[in-house]
Order: sequence, then structure tokens, then C-alpha cells
Amino acid sequence: MNIKIYTDCPLKLYYEGVYHLKEIGKVKCIELIGTRFFYYFMIELNNRFKLFRRIRSLFGWENKIIKNEPTSKILTSLSAPWRLLFAKNIILSIVACGNSIYYLYLLKILKKNLIFYSSWPYYGEKYIRTPRIWNFFLWKLFFKNIKAVGINKKATDSMSLLGAKTYHIPHSVDTSMFRPKKNDNKKPVVLFVGRLNEAKGIKAIFKLAEVYHREAKFVFVGAGPLEKDLTDNKDIEFLGEIKDMVKLSEVYKNSDIFILNSYKTSEWEEVFGRVIIEAMASGLSIISTDCIGPKEIIKDGVNGFLIEQKNDKQLFDRFNQLLNDKKLRKRLGINARKEALEKYDINIIAEKWFEVVKMKL
Repeated sequence: MNIKIYTDCPLKLYYEGVYHLKEIGKVKCIELIGTRFFYYFMIELNNRFKLFRRIRSLFGWENKIIKNEPTSKILTSLSAPWRLLFAKNIILSIVACGNSIYYLYLLKILKKNLIFYSSWPYYGEKYIRTPRIWNFFLWKLFFKNIKAVGINKKATDSMSLLGAKTYHIPHSVDTSMFRPKKNDNKKPVVLFVGRLNEAKGIKAIFKLAEVYHREAKFVFVGAGPLEKDLTDNKDIEFLGEIKDMVKLSEVYKNSDIFILNSYKTSEWEEVFGRVIIEAMASGLSIISTDCIGPKEIIKDGVNGFLIEQKNDKQLFDRFNQLLNDKKLRKRLGINARKEALEKYDINIIAEKWFEVVKMKL
């Protein structure tokens, strides 16, 4: 069996459960293909040629190399619409908007084994983000009786409203790699992993570090617009972006408390939170805001704490509670590890993917 993944965001880590099928011999070949050929082409021009960056700067863009953006091979992306016509098993992870529907509907007419894969939780309310009357009916026809996988439960339910045959398959974590540490730290280590921007709520964690840096060690991993705020922050150890998962698992393993303080904006929401299940598998005690993804994963007071978005008082209260109660940290960490083993282990998730791929409608 061969599988092609056609996606707006060609990052392998979002499809670890699918790729694990190849590792265990149930799938022969997996190809990850990005959809945005022109975007990848422009990034390549920008990063290769100083003149191109200078020209961009004349129009208000920053004159610098673009990093940390998911890209795909340009020729592979350009030829994908043609090559997919000859593929059998296709996972589609594409934002449901614009004119992509015409091509997707063609694949459905050709009776490909399609699986629409999404974390967008509002299909039943506004599933075409840029509505066009002539597209509305095609999207509805496309979703009818198609296999659709939702990363979160709300996405799964919302796609079922459009007539899709839905399955809930969350992200996965390698629980043999991400596992609890054996030795205690002299003082608790507090960890943040993720995109360094405003919507992740990291400035409130800066305030925590300012108040509690003597009682706890604060460690940040990631990349993004607020990197400079971290490199100049004496209360925080900043490790930068870590792409090597073995090294990243060691950072988790040597931590005690994990904080995800994201909040919803008009353009973005934490619809899952892969870092949460990595922290759970590592046996950390977790504080997370009640965004749509984390509140499906965290059971407040059982395997972590849920707090309201943008509520600094709750963040400080819960953190202070964990900081001063080692037994509570241990209990939450044990429960979190158990939940990760039962629900998010990569072998369990891979098997769910295999069942959906081979299933005939």
C-alpha cells in the first residue's frame, strides 16, 4: 500500500501516526506533498538571492532570510495535481476554502480512496472560510459520504454535519521516547515548548519567571517573533528551536511542570496541542488554558490543570499550588503518563489510521 499526503502544511510531525505504518511494515511508501507551489518558490527566491530580499524591503517587507516555515520541494509541489490523478490512497489536509474544491471534487469523481484530515472545528458553522455561492454546494457534495478524520472531537463532529463518514484520530506521541525522568531535580523545572508569539500567552509566563525564578528554573524551547524577549531575559534559559526529537524528549524528561498558556484570536486557536501529549508522556504536571484542543485532552485536577484564557490570576494560583506540592505534581504526572499510553501512543494511533485507510465505503 502506498499513501500520498497532500497538505497545506508539509510537516512530517503532524503525520507521525501515518508514517509509523511504514516503520512497522503495513505501508510501503508515504509521500508528503505541499500544496502551495508559488509560496515555496517565493521563499526559495528570498533565501537564495540578496537582490530579491532588497526588492521586497522596498515594499515594506523585512530584508532577511525566512526561517521556520514549512516548505515542500518545488517541482514535487508543482507536479502534484497531475501525479495525484494516478494515485490511489490520498490524505487531504487542505483548508476548506477558495477554489481548491474543483480539484478535490475531481479526485472524488475519479473514485480515489480519499481521507480528508482536519483540525478545523467549525465546518458546520462556517466551513468555507471565504464563502462563494458557487463553491458552497460543491463543498457539501464533496464531504457527503467521504472519509474524514478529525484531530479533535469538535472537528470530527462538525464534518459529520456535512455528511462525511468521520473518525476521531488525534496526534500521537512516541511514549518509548517521551518518558518520565528517574531522578528528582533540586528545584522544579518549568517548561514551555512552542511558537514564540503573543497568542501563546508567553508574556504571562515571563511574569511567572520574574516572580519565581529563585524557586524554580524556567526553560523555553521554540522560535518566533518574541525570541529577542527571551535572549534578553535573565530569568529564563532559552534553548532555541529543537527539531531533533530525541534531544527534545530529554528536555521534557528533565522538567517537572509544563505550561501552555495559549488564547484564541480572530485568526488562530489552539485546536490540539501536540506539546501537551509530549508533556503527558513525559510525566509532567501540566497547566493549560481551556482552548478547544487542550480542554479535550486535559481533565482538570486529574491529569493536569485547565485555566481560563488570559487569566493571569488563575495561572499564578495553579502554578503556586504545583510549586509547593510535590505530591500533587507527582500524582498529576502519573495520571498524565497513563492517559498518554492509553490514548495517544503512536502504535495505537497508527493502527487507527490503518483501519481508516483500508476501510471501504
